[in-house]
Amino acid sequence: MGTLRRLRRFGVTAAAASACLSLGACAREAGGVSFELLAIGVLDVETALDPRPVGGLSGLGYRDGRWFAVSDDAASPRVYELRIEVDAADGTLAASVVGVTDLPGNYRDAEGLAALGDDAWLISYEAPPAVVRTDGAFENPRAMRIPAHISTHARPNLSFESVTARPSPGGGVEVWAAVEEPLRSDGERASTTRGGLCRVVVFDAAMGEAVREHVYETLPAPPGLALPGALAPRNGLVAVEALEDGRILSLERGAAAPSGFRIAIRVIEPGAGESDVLGAPSLRDLAPDDARPLRVRTITTLGDLGAPNVGNIEGMAIGPRIGDARAGRLLVLIADDNFGRDVQRGSAIVALRLVVDGAE
Repeated sequence: MGTLRRLRRFGVTAAAASACLSLGACAREAGGVSFELLAIGVLDVETALDPRPVGGLSGLGYRDGRWFAVSDDAASPRVYELRIEVDAADGTLAASVVGVTDLPGNYRDAEGLAALGDDAWLISYEAPPAVVRTDGAFENPRAMRIPAHISTHARPNLSFESVTARPSPGGGVEVWAAVEEPLRSDGERASTTRGGLCRVVVFDAAMGEAVREHVYETLPAPPGLALPGALAPRNGLVAVEALEDGRILSLERGAAAPSGFRIAIRVIEPGAGESDVLGAPSLRDLAPDDARPLRVRTITTLGDLGAPNVGNIEGMAIGPRIGDARAGRLLVLIADDNFGRDVQRGSAIVALRLVVDGAE
């Protein structure tokens, strides 16, 4: 299948697909961070390594040339090792499962995944809300201490959707874990006219204790039909990934009928005057100056890059350097296919070029 046909298969318009074949034509840049669409592929729902269907892939992690994805299968949480091969020159992406590991512990609905140093992993869960550290083989889980108001007020299936590790300003490593949508005590969910206020809990990686808590304001939900309940337009924070300079990429997934999904890539800039709301049961009880949100810059959407509606994107990870003249790093996004319940079958995978000014 030619490159143009591959891109069009995943919802890329003919004009956009043709433009993307011109080097850099689908790049977007802001704040010294730029993205370019490289390729789109799909991971098959079957593997000879395991009888269970491959699906529900909600979090993605990378370390030492190896990709891993967690499945949010509530009955049997597990992590897949993936082989992802991207050819930036001809726009091809091939993906396959090369390993399966069941996750230990009494946690369900695994959503986020991140490497922690050279020999540990971080996994975030929604049932119950949890952030767990494991060893390099995904064994010996150790849970971090979750603030009580998170466990009490998180909306069902909308708590710790994402996790990442970044250098601490005071030395060492800190863990950032974000809830997908506002706590019930903090306010309403995002609508087409306003964003939602999501909590981001910062843990000391070594001690497992919460040391700060911040507010992240999402974009409003994309416009759409005013349908009831779960069909109403929505938007939430689904992935975070630390950059080498201390900033953090964030991924927001919006959805509305009839337009489908909107995937926005933003950059969190810590240290810009955001408030520490650690321990506050409700943001509604705080004065505005005591609940200043993180500064977040919107860079692009997958639609702007020429790839609208590729799927229910939930995972994101930075991979290896790209060995061509344009350089940069490989940024991979992965979709949760909900095991076919939402018509989509098979996990879409999107490869982007990430270039950060001043990065090696």
